[in-house]
Amino acid sequence: MNESFLDKSQLYLLAVSFGPDSMAMLDMMRASNYQIAVAHVNYHKRPASNLEQSGLEQYCLLFDIPLYVLDLKGAKAKGNFQSWARTKRYQFFSELVANIGAAGVITAHHKDDHLETILMQQNQKKMSFCMGICATTVINDTKIIRPLLQYSKNYLIEYCKNHSVPFAIDESNLQDNYERNRIRHHVVPLLKEDEINRLLNEADLQNEATIHAVNKIRQVIKEKQLPIDFINSASPRIVFLSLCELIHQHVKGFPVSQGLIKEVTQISKKDMSSWRRHLRGNYWLVRSYDQLEVIYFSGESHYAYLYSKPTRDDTPYFFMDFTSGSHRDLIQEDDYPITLRNPLPGDSILINGTPRLLRRLFIDWKLPRHRRLMWPVIVNRHGTIKFVPRYQKDFVVSSKSVFYVK
Repeated sequence: MNESFLDKSQLYLLAVSFGPDSMAMLDMMRASNYQIAVAHVNYHKRPASNLEQSGLEQYCLLFDIPLYVLDLKGAKAKGNFQSWARTKRYQFFSELVANIGAAGVITAHHKDDHLETILMQQNQKKMSFCMGICATTVINDTKIIRPLLQYSKNYLIEYCKNHSVPFAIDESNLQDNYERNRIRHHVVPLLKEDEINRLLNEADLQNEATIHAVNKIRQVIKEKQLPIDFINSASPRIVFLSLCELIHQHVKGFPVSQGLIKEVTQISKKDMSSWRRHLRGNYWLVRSYDQLEVIYFSGESHYAYLYSKPTRDDTPYFFMDFTSGSHRDLIQEDDYPITLRNPLPGDSILINGTPRLLRRLFIDWKLPRHRRLMWPVIVNRHGTIKFVPRYQKDFVVSSKSVFYVK
């Protein structure tokens, strides 16, 4: 068992079905004195489901291991059963991890699963973060750890037999209803041992290269922005990994498709100041001049804050502290009450005695288009705009800052 991702001072939640894979994992973790709890999902899809749950209950009772069961009797699957079941399963795991304070979920994916996934990926011809199954990943903000990837299914079955560990075989896995089962029954048996080893070694090398690439990408993505120049000089694989890293900071599990990679690559080569693509909910992937970033649009289109005297305030849009004087003393006592609001059509400000439209100023400053609607302006009691903070791409907040935009 690969223990490099495990820590005996932490509690882990084990996903156990009562099949030989997960029962071997459970027994290994127990025998190695890890702090463990068990999660089991009963879909009631097979006559043996209740017997398997009972067998797991007896094992956990024997070794005083906490067991949590999600009983889905009567629940109706929506759409594809496998997809629905996976969603239900991982929602259950995530809730349990939070409730019991576990460090993550341990699953019993093994070498055969890893190989089958590699072959499925080759058939689908789509990019994946890992070639095969990742040793660790995050689902629903929950860490998933897979310590059995070096073991074959036969090894795990023999482990159970040699250590008198109870288990049951899921007879549905003997059918060809799903692509994975068809590959397991009709493709893998035709592969020679050297072909299998070649695929597994190739996966190890690619996954190691992915880890190094992601570490470099994280150095490039500063302030959660991805430079357009970096995209233009990157391979499709690096663009894919970069988009995964950028998008998943905001939208967990969002699928980065070939279509999205192609679209981002195309707009990166064009001379354009703005572009956006909807991701999920209120999140958008946005190009602003020479940067790509993920933006949350709240749907709000207007705000206004009224202050009758010099004040300190921290709003969703700006921070201000005029209690010891305003920015460059631009706001005087007779300007109060002042209003801080977002720009309105036709707004202008006097610069060296000449009125300048804010719309033109924003363009000159290269203020990202998605920020223009909510950029704060300060209006005095006469309705005159007294101050508009200048956009500075590399602005850094300091302890001396009396006003800054968020």
